[in-house]
Formats: sequence, C-alpha cells, structure tokens
Amino acid sequence: MKHFFLLLTLSWSLVSRADLPDYFTVGEEVPLPATSSRLWIGDPKLLRARVEGQRIALKPLKKGSVEVRWGKVSRRLAILTPSAARTFQNLRRGQRLWVGLKAELREGQVILSGRLHRIEDLDEAMSRLPEDPEWELRAAMSPAVREAFLRRLARHLGLETKPALQFAEAPLWLSTGSPDETKELRRSLQRFGVRVVRDEAAVATEPVVRVDVAVAEIRRDAFRKYGITWPATAEAKLLPDGSLTRPDLAFNAHALEKSGNGRLLARPTLLCRSGKEAEFIAGGEFPVKVIGYRTQGILWKHYGITVRVKPKADRSGRMSIALTVEVSSLDNAVAVDGVPGLLTNRVASHFDLTRPRVIALSGLIKQQDGRQSQGLPGLTSLPVIGALFSSRDWQENRTELVIFVRPEIVSEEKP
Repeated sequence: MKHFFLLLTLSWSLVSRADLPDYFTVGEEVPLPATSSRLWIGDPKLLRARVEGQRIALKPLKKGSVEVRWGKVSRRLAILTPSAARTFQNLRRGQRLWVGLKAELREGQVILSGRLHRIEDLDEAMSRLPEDPEWELRAAMSPAVREAFLRRLARHLGLETKPALQFAEAPLWLSTGSPDETKELRRSLQRFGVRVVRDEAAVATEPVVRVDVAVAEIRRDAFRKYGITWPATAEAKLLPDGSLTRPDLAFNAHALEKSGNGRLLARPTLLCRSGKEAEFIAGGEFPVKVIGYRTQGILWKHYGITVRVKPKADRSGRMSIALTVEVSSLDNAVAVDGVPGLLTNRVASHFDLTRPRVIALSGLIKQQDGRQSQGLPGLTSLPVIGALFSSRDWQENRTELVIFVRPEIVSEEKP
C-alpha cells in the first residue's frame, strides 16, 4: 500500500511519546505541542493535519487505523467513531472488576480480549455499554460459558434454538441474507460483540416447517320418524246372535332418530422449507379426449385428494401458513360422451400462528333430504287433528368435510 506523508518543519520543542493520545475521535480536532521535527501521516484520507499559527491541529476524518510518525516517535493510532469512543471508555473503566478480561484497541476496533471465565462478567460489561455500542468480543470461553452465551443470544433474538455461530478468534455469524438484512442483524447483535459477515457463497438455511394434515369426512346421516302409525286394515266379526265384535284398534307412536358416523380420508405429513410450497396428491386420473384442427390428444384430469401448503416462518417461532385442500370424486350423473363430471369440495385458508396448535377448517357440506308421509286416507287432511291419523319420515344424508391442520417448526436439536 502506498503511503502519503506530510512534512512540516517547525521550531518548537521536542514532543515525547506520551504527548500522543491513545486514539482519535472522528470530528474532534487534536492539538499537538510544538516541535521542530517532521510529521508523517500514513493515510491522509483518515487523518488530516493543518497549521494554525504556532500550532498543529490533527483532524480525524473517518474510522480506521493510521500510523503517525513525529520525529523519533512512531505510533499506530486508532480513529474511533464517537460511539466506539464511549464504548472503549466505559469498558476500560470497568475492566478492573472482571477476571481475565481487558479492553483494548486493535486496528481501529474496540476489543474485549482475554478469557471469559464467568458469564456474569459479560452481563456486567454489557450493562456499561452505550445505546449504540461498537465493539467485538474476542475472549476465549469454556464450553459451559459458551453454552450460556448462546442461550442469552437466542433469548435476545427470540429464537427457540441456539444460533449456529463460529467460534475462532471471536463469535462470528455468517449471514446469508440480503445486505439490508445483514445490516439489521449486525445492529441487533452489536450489543453482544458478535461479528456479522455476509457470506454470499454460504448455503442459506431457512426454518423447516412440518405440517400435519388430517382430512376427515363426517357422515351426518339422520333418520327421523314422528307421528302415529295406524293399522293398515281393521277387522270385524259377525256373531251368530247378530252382534258385531271389533278388536281394539292398535296404533304406534314413533319418535326415532338415527345418526351416522365418519371416516378419515387422508392424513399426510408435509415437510417444507420456509417460503416454499409442498404438495400431497392421492387419487387417480381419467382421460378426456381433446380434438383440435387436424390434431387430437388425451388430457388427463385428476380426482381425489390434493393438499397444498406454503408455510413461512422465522426462527422466533412465528408462522404464516397458506393452505389449500381439494377433495373431488367422479360424478357419472353429468357425464358427457362417456366422460364423467367431478364433484369437488375445495377450501383455501391463510392463518398466522405464534406457536404450534391445531386448526380445524370445516363447512364443506353436501346434503340430500327426503320426506315421506303416510296415514289414513281422507283423515290425514283434516285440520288440526289430521296429524293424529298420519306419520311422517324424514331422511337426511349430510356429509361434512373437516380438515385438521397442525404446523410446527422442526427443531434442529430434536432427532
């Protein structure tokens, strides 16, 4: 790298090494005492010097690390942002309270180095940080302290599982998101001193959602019979003495109801990556002849059960589920040229959840009704008392399609 330098010759007294500060803050001018030595600045894009009368003023322009040589004194100085300067001051004041930790500057970066023996020391250090800290945690950790650190980080981000960090010199998070997502992640993790690097070559891992679907057909067939059933015939006997005997007239009162039951049509379990779509198909296909100009072909139409799910989830456990379920069967009553029609029940829904739970979707009802009346001729039509001489039957065939859905984020820690 090509260095730029500034030569200034002034008749002032010699400066000592202690006269140079430990760091510069962007935007704050630093006056230097008089000297007759030459001033050399490694990168004038970071640090600029100007002469004002009988003194020199150094003005930092942007953060980084720059080498400054003044006579026999040569030092590499850090240029910090105001936030990083406050972070360094707070950490340096509290480092005497921590075992094995030290606040220092490396290449213009605030570093907490050494060895972290207790997670409580890190909690106390974080409590001293300003609202917008700029620092990196480069302290070695034991396995137990590392686990505690990951648990605190997961709780801060609202994650159900521990984040996959790389621990080399410092905790490193490889971001596979967009630049804006990486910037937001870096802002969220800066309080923990975690370094966030966007890695475009890394494989982007998204949460995997398992969706358990149960499609049930509940038959609600009902048979009800109410009223009075009179005998179909009446008997009478003529005795030798001329008298007429008639047995007691028998009738039955009815109040009967008969219920049906249901069956499970399908129970698929779908695994799908967040943002993608999974599909389950069970059934068959029937051919439909398609004839065009000088062409003909066969179009296969599907019937049966189709389940489509498109989940979207984040690592905090929130889920947004788009679900489509279709149940179709052949209907020969509306066949055209031997090609049957389709009886189709379809439901589409979109719902959001914050935790796994069962959602029931219903309302797809097919109903057939029948009615029958019987009684004594003429008497059943009498007003008010006509019901005493008749009975009525109701036959109701009703099928309801019920769909049970239970989405859940697959945990990497579970087998």
